[in-house]
Amino acid sequence: MALTIRSRRMVSCVVTGFVGVMLAGCAGPSLPSPVEQTPPRECPPGYLMGAGSTAQQGVIDSSIATYGAACRGSNTVEYDGKGSGDGVTDFVNGLTHFAGTDTVMDAEAIERARCRCNGNEAWHLPMVVGPIALAHNVEGVEDLVLTPEVVAEIFTGEISRWDDAQIIALNPGVNLPSQPITVIHRSDASGTTENFTTWLNAAASDQWASDKVSKNWKGSGEGAAKSDGVATRVQETPGAITYVESSYADDHKLPTAGIETGRGVVRLDDASVAKTLAGARRTGQGPDMRLEIDAVPDDPEAYPLVQVTYEVVCSAGLGPEQTEILKDFLGFMAEQQTRDELAARGYVPLPEELNSEVRESIGQIRP
Repeated sequence: MALTIRSRRMVSCVVTGFVGVMLAGCAGPSLPSPVEQTPPRECPPGYLMGAGSTAQQGVIDSSIATYGAACRGSNTVEYDGKGSGDGVTDFVNGLTHFAGTDTVMDAEAIERARCRCNGNEAWHLPMVVGPIALAHNVEGVEDLVLTPEVVAEIFTGEISRWDDAQIIALNPGVNLPSQPITVIHRSDASGTTENFTTWLNAAASDQWASDKVSKNWKGSGEGAAKSDGVATRVQETPGAITYVESSYADDHKLPTAGIETGRGVVRLDDASVAKTLAGARRTGQGPDMRLEIDAVPDDPEAYPLVQVTYEVVCSAGLGPEQTEILKDFLGFMAEQQTRDELAARGYVPLPEELNSEVRESIGQIRP
C-alpha cells in the first residue's frame, strides 16, 4: 500500500456546495447491462454521486447496473471515473457524496474531508482488490519475465530496447524483437501510479528513488489518461508497456509480465494475489478500515503488485437522504451475491473476514 507524506499545513473549512449534475465517466472494462432477472429490493429514493479511481470503474459500474435493476429505478447512483486524485479533490470540495481512491488520503486531505463531513471523520472502506499488471505489446511474447530492477530501468528509460541484454538473460529461449520500448504511463493523478511507484522504490530502491513515489508520474515515457487510456495505447502501440489494473489488461487482451523476485517467478493469478492479501494489516482505527500491504511480501509465491481500492465516505454529516442511499448501495456491494458476480468478472473480492468488518463499518455511518 502506498504511503503518502503527511502535510502539517492547516486548511480552512471552506467547501463548495454539491453540484447535482450528471457527469460523463469513462467506460470501464466489460460493462454489463442491468439484469432484468435481478431480484427486486426496496431502495431509498434520491440521488448519489461518486467520483475517483478508474481502477475500480468496472466494479462500480457493474454494481450500479445491478443495483439499479434491483431498485427498479427508485433512485439514481452515478460514478465519474476521473482518477483517485481528482476524485478525492471533488469529495473534499463537496462536489460528490463519496470518493473512489486506490490509496489512503494524506493528512491534508483527511483534514479537509473532516470539514466536508461537517466536523466528522471520513472513513476508508476497502471494497475490492485490484492487482496491477505489467501489460505489454511485444509481438510473439506471452510469458515475459522481468525483475523489479529491470522494470524500474525500463520506466526510467535506462533500458530502451526489448533485446537489451538484461531482458534477454531473464527470458532464455524467447525470441525478443530488436524493437524500441515505448513506456506508457498515467497522465492524470493516479492512485495506481502511487502504488506502482511505491513498489518500485521498495523493491528496486537503487533504480527508483523515494522522491519518485507519487500519484503524478515522474519517470519517462508517454502519458495517457485513465486506466482505459493506457491500456488502449499499449494495445495500439507495438513494443509498448504500461502498469494498469489487471481487469483492463484482460479486457484489452494484453499479455502481462511475471516478476522474478529473486526467489522465483511470480505470475499474476488469483492464488498469488490471495497470498499477498493474507499479509494485509489494518492501520485505520475502528470503522476507518485503512489497510497496509507489503510491497515486498514475505511469501515467495505472493504477487507483489496489489492495490486495495477504497470508497471514502463521511462517517456522519452527509445528510439523511444521501446517507440512506450510500449505506444501501455500499451494503449491496458488500453482499455475497454481488461479490460472487464481481469475482466471475475477474475482480478479487476482499477476504470474508475483512468484508464482514466493512459491512459493520457501513452500518455505523450516520446522517
